[in-house]
Amino acid sequence: MIHPFEDASSLEFFAEKQDASLFVVASHSKKRPNNLTFARTFDHKLLDMVELSVTGYNSCQEFKVRYRLLNGGSW
Repeated sequence: MIHPFEDASSLEFFAEKQDASLFVVASHSKKRPNNLTFARTFDHKLLDMVELSVTGYNSCQEFKVRYRLLNGGSW
């Protein structure tokens, strides 16, 4: 299990292996349920991270959205 704020070496290894400068780690524990950790790297070294807790999740099917298709002539 990855603990982003305890040891950055596993995240730096992941960033170098995947050649990623931005990435998101999802985690779930009893102490911190449903977390997303956003991280930013430069030269495969961790610059900063922010951890967000997901509390009110809605799937895409739950949103009622009307789509309006516009053609070039209907403007």
